[in-house]
Amino acid sequence: MPAESTVIELRNDLAELARLSEALDQLGARYNLSPRTISEVNLALEEIVTNIISYGFDGPGDHLIKIYLSMEDRQLTSQVEDNGRPFDPLQVPEPDVTAALEDRDTGGLGILLARKFMDDVSYSRDGDRNILLMKKNTSLKEART
Repeated sequence: MPAESTVIELRNDLAELARLSEALDQLGARYNLSPRTISEVNLALEEIVTNIISYGFDGPGDHLIKIYLSMEDRQLTSQVEDNGRPFDPLQVPEPDVTAALEDRDTGGLGILLARKFMDDVSYSRDGDRNILLMKKNTSLKEART
């Protein structure tokens, strides 16, 4: 991540999502990003972090999820790191959103939203850490860098 990234450390507690939203609002104000851009990035990150908190860790206990946010060359980059079980969300098959609700398999909508709202999404595993990197391009008139 670039040196000027904002780092947010969240405990594995869903109440922490409010802090993530607040940090995104501040980043949006700093770079003059549209409410739509901030909303889409917030939704993608909330879905990813919610899944990490809900399913990523074995047993009880506190865990930290680190989120790095940066803006460079009109591109908003977010990197999510956790020390949960190895899990590549990009390997999850896309849900069939055309099927009736009662016929759909559970899961997959969060990463579908992340893929829809972000321009690039990649996953890697570094030691005991899952790393999800997501990038969103912003328009010239929208971002000041």
